[in-house]
Amino acid sequence: MTTPAPITPTVDVPLSDAVQELTGFEALAIQKRTGHKLEDLGGIDLTIGVVWAYSNRNGQKTSWTAVEQMTFRELTGFFAAEPDDVDQDDPDSDAGKDG
Repeated sequence: MTTPAPITPTVDVPLSDAVQELTGFEALAIQKRTGHKLEDLGGIDLTIGVVWAYSNRNGQKTSWTAVEQMTFRELTGFFAAEPDDVDQDDPDSDAGKDG
């Protein structure tokens, strides 16, 4: 089995930042679709919702079904990588474990 080529992110912010940049309309649409409050969502439901929201910005029209048909690799590759934890004084951070 060959390793698939890396996916170039569609959005230049990590998922955690993209969630913070959702509009109220986008958040309400995600809540309506999932039946849960945005702050209660996580994992794949949150990722699908945020990909849908960003896919429908700037006059684009992407259905929920189209986003739900994306592979998990495509969904997670939609966003930039999360930044590394670089707190040198925190032993639980990646950088703190090295020092």
